[in-house]
Amino acid sequence: MTPEEKAKLDIVNPILPNGRRKYKIHQMLSKETKERLSPHVISVLVLMKSANSVAELRRLVQRQYGIDQPNLFDGWNVE
Repeated sequence: MTPEEKAKLDIVNPILPNGRRKYKIHQMLSKETKERLSPHVISVLVLMKSANSVAELRRLVQRQYGIDQPNLFDGWNVE
């Protein structure tokens, strides 16, 4: 998301004291933003389906995009 979209999201759906948001992020995105992000989401879903563990998913994301995306897993207790 662009910094402007992130700022708008933080206004309309702020992070609660427990670290979560009241509404799911996709409920607050504009149609244009959803269309722009859709190919990226689909490619990440393909990686998720092909990974056997979170560690393997991290490796695949790193390999595909050249960066680690630990924020995808913040707060998850799956390892």
